[in-house]
Amino acid sequence: MLDLRSGYWQVAVKRTDRGKTAFTVGEKRYQFKRMPFGLSTAPFTFPHLMVQLVKRLDNVTVYGDDIVMYNNTDSEHAAHLDAFLNRIENSRLRINADNSQLGRSSVLSLGHKEEVAEAEKIQQKHEATLVSSEHVVDKRTSKAASLLAARVNRMIGEMDTMIIKVDEERKRLLRDIE
Repeated sequence: MLDLRSGYWQVAVKRTDRGKTAFTVGEKRYQFKRMPFGLSTAPFTFPHLMVQLVKRLDNVTVYGDDIVMYNNTDSEHAAHLDAFLNRIENSRLRINADNSQLGRSSVLSLGHKEEVAEAEKIQQKHEATLVSSEHVVDKRTSKAASLLAARVNRMIGEMDTMIIKVDEERKRLLRDIE
């Protein structure tokens, strides 16, 4: 699940429309450059932006400023996540790292639980894979995960700290299955 930072505040107000958001404090006049919550069109504008953002993307659900992506395989998920991150980057939206969750089989968003089918252990001859209700770890995807992390790092502040925590958890899980 990816959480967009400050939802409505990421929507720019056209320069020609900023005067409509003007207010005064004392003798000073201010106007918004970003869409405030109080505008009558705000409840329609932001959801419309989100619908346009995920248009023609499979396996994506939007709850307010939360985006939940779900796939059957790691490779499908990586491809869909990459396509979505391209759109985020092109639209200059920002992701809130603290409220985002990657590699989960279930997430709770605005009271809705999104869940992948009940997880099970998979044994393969030369590769150790663990699929659990909390984590998906696959040695084959570690390079893809590194590339994805580097890309996400450009868009999410303080991603380095998050990557260290995720990597420690990945190593712990790999030790548990070996």
